[in-house]
Amino acid sequence: MNRTGALAESLVVPSRFAWRMPELPAADLVCVEPAAIILAALRRLGAPPPDLALVVGIGAQGMMMTLALAERGVAVFAQDVNIDRVAFASELGAAGGADTTDRRFPFVVDTVGSPESMAFTLDRVEIGGLVLCLGLDSRPIDISAQTLVRGQLTLRGSLTYDHPTDFAAVTRLIGEGGFPAGRIVTDEYPLESAQEAFERSRSARGKTWIRVDAGG
Repeated sequence: MNRTGALAESLVVPSRFAWRMPELPAADLVCVEPAAIILAALRRLGAPPPDLALVVGIGAQGMMMTLALAERGVAVFAQDVNIDRVAFASELGAAGGADTTDRRFPFVVDTVGSPESMAFTLDRVEIGGLVLCLGLDSRPIDISAQTLVRGQLTLRGSLTYDHPTDFAAVTRLIGEGGFPAGRIVTDEYPLESAQEAFERSRSARGKTWIRVDAGG
């Protein structure tokens, strides 16, 4: 998926990365991979997440995390500069329109990883809390040892998922109706409108996908 030219008509990939998918709605199929990332991150925590959480950054990963936490009974709050995405997060189970200004959370998930988002995240996590970072911003973040020690914080990072175990487990879970991953999809475009899809994806309220099959 990261190879130059991956939107070509034909693409050769190693067989171990080619999966036969169950009969599912297209929205669920295009969400298997992002769902695997989120569910792997939660699995790697080694324990159930706290019952109160804040998700910072409501892109595709933030939407999926919001959905996954809500499915587990966690009270989720959402934070994003795009108010439409915050509103959409409420449809996925987040507390809609809630002001988080004066709240602190035992569990904060940062899906952005920028210096600005991490500064916000560290300001919102309570003493003894857990920060889970999924963003891949390469810029350094500003955190002192004093912040870490006085806050008694646990910082965790999680990268993609373990292949093939996580991918197989999530495919089976979604196929059996155990996780409604496709709920985060809101916008669909045909292949000939790929450029429009890319341009509008940044402002779309949910996940965007490009339909590549000839039959629609």
